[in-house]
Amino acid sequence: MVEIVKHIFRVAVLAASMLAPCALRAEEQRAKYQELLRAAETAMQVRDSLDAVVASMRNRYAANEAERGQLTPQIKALEGELYRAHKRCNEVVHSVALFEHGWYASHPGQPLPKADTETMRSERSDKVRADLVRNAYFAKNLSKADYKTLCDAQSREVDVQRTLGDLSKAYADVVRLQRRYMEVATEREADSVAVLFNAAREHLADVDALLAERWAGVYDNKIYTYDLLMEGAGNRAMLDRSARLAGASQMEIEGVRGAYASDALVEYCCRKRALTEYETELAAALGLTASRDSLKVVAAALKNRDYRLSKLNLERRSFIEYEPLKVVKPTLYSPKNPIPHTKVYDYGTIYRIRIGLFANRPNLSALRGITPLSYTDAYNKGLYAYFVGGFRTEREANDGVAYLKRLGFKNPIVVAWVDGEYYPDIKTLKARQNSFNLEITGLASLDDDVKAALRSVNPDVEVSRVGGKFVVGKFDGRESADKARAAVVAADKNAVIEIVKP
Repeated sequence: MVEIVKHIFRVAVLAASMLAPCALRAEEQRAKYQELLRAAETAMQVRDSLDAVVASMRNRYAANEAERGQLTPQIKALEGELYRAHKRCNEVVHSVALFEHGWYASHPGQPLPKADTETMRSERSDKVRADLVRNAYFAKNLSKADYKTLCDAQSREVDVQRTLGDLSKAYADVVRLQRRYMEVATEREADSVAVLFNAAREHLADVDALLAERWAGVYDNKIYTYDLLMEGAGNRAMLDRSARLAGASQMEIEGVRGAYASDALVEYCCRKRALTEYETELAAALGLTASRDSLKVVAAALKNRDYRLSKLNLERRSFIEYEPLKVVKPTLYSPKNPIPHTKVYDYGTIYRIRIGLFANRPNLSALRGITPLSYTDAYNKGLYAYFVGGFRTEREANDGVAYLKRLGFKNPIVVAWVDGEYYPDIKTLKARQNSFNLEITGLASLDDDVKAALRSVNPDVEVSRVGGKFVVGKFDGRESADKARAAVVAADKNAVIEIVKP
């Protein structure tokens, strides 16, 4: 028995050379395939024999206490052999599966190499063939068209596996570009990476759609023909099992739909697990031992397949250059190095200190060597507004104001830019930050009751229509906005209201 097991192991080691049927001549293909089938059958016989012996010895151990001391080491030794037999059996069965998948991938529509001896009749080879679909029972009990549909679905699983690989690569590209976006040092680089990121995410969506299409075709056709086969056989238990597995997988899918980066991967993993479980039970019911064992290996691998790919988005980075206030003498600015225009960032918040408004450019000596300076005539009816510093927080800017006053500046004022919008003082900024609008949908128009409800909170409320929604504002403070929303809902329960920043 040990020699037989060693022989099986040698066959498994050599199996790698047998997994490229397209590279072999027809005679070699037939010989290699037959050798694999014989090895698989022998491996299963050894495994089953050892299993029976171990079971018998365990029964003796349980029934006869006097023999336990003698039986214990024998059982342990046999259990070790049984474990190795199971492992080697799985290896050879897996080799058969790889050969068969390789054959169908390189010879689409063609049957496996035929056996030429009586001992390799199709009825017998079905039992040791790892491919569930290509067997005499299915061919006999399905119509020619239905059996072709099933075989085509089995062949197209190669395309599904290839698309799964493409999806993995596409997702890895998106992850890489997201990481790259967070690492670049300049806004220009970030913008370039963002373009690539968006293109990669669109490609991921395309691959996701292709996977969904290909897997749906395979899954639907397999389930249809399996259930058709069981219906013809009158096997109500298997049909009920099919329905329960399908229902459970659908519930799992719906429970996480939209939560991860690929809905198609979620559907594949959930339905493939259910389908493989059904196929395993189907193979067991039909006595297709090798197919059952091969499917158990597939099921074990599927348990470790994770569909929880995090959704990936770019959180826009701010590349604002914050610069503290300082005094440098002699001044850094001159006709050759003039005070620059104030840089306005379209994203993020920056505080600066306005040191004055001038009809004409001030004398540099009057600015007392403070830096960094900038100016603009964009906000004060053509007057030149001069600013100093670039601060991250209001507190830093207020500290700068105190310092400027000690230097003799009479009226320095903290100003701010938020996402490119200018605020001439902190009071205006805070008022804007504390303002809210209502966006109302679900109503064809705002009737008098709704308008009265809005005016009860803000008599000066303004209403505009943007597409299919009404924008109402502004309300000072979140509390006021909440009150207005409650008043509108009380006036018309069909109103769907969202509180937003203006």
